[in-house]
Amino acid sequence: AQVMDLQSYWSTRDRQRPVNPNLAENHDYIYTDITVKVEKVLDGKTSVGNLLHLMENGGQVGEDQLVIEDVYDAFTPGQKVLLYLSLRTNPDTNEQFYIINERYWINQATQTVTNPFFQKPLSIILTEIDEVNQMKQEIKEGRFTPPPLPSQ
Repeated sequence: AQVMDLQSYWSTRDRQRPVNPNLAENHDYIYTDITVKVEKVLDGKTSVGNLLHLMENGGQVGEDQLVIEDVYDAFTPGQKVLLYLSLRTNPDTNEQFYIINERYWINQATQTVTNPFFQKPLSIILTEIDEVNQMKQEIKEGRFTPPPLPSQ
């Protein structure tokens, strides 16, 4: 996918700053909505060209900033990413959004994917995803045979 836009907001009903966000009894939080445009679907129920809304903890609204200590770099517009997502529904608003289970940055010049833990050639990770999808299909059709366990 390609990162299209980032918008941070408060978790209040009107998405505006609480009267005093520093009070201990305040439970409002800053979130960031990340809009990505799907360029290729490797698994799931979305389509190429769709705009997906992802949600992350933290962000900046006006002078208020909530920084979440994270090993991942922040998203930036224009960035190419490989994402593993889960669809969720906000119980207060019934809005659907995706949470990010895993993410990789795609370097198109070197054809690699990177996250804070490793770097791999894009072709290798795409092959691994194809193998997992094939295994899922075999399980669904009842024709998967697990490999033998290693001998002791």
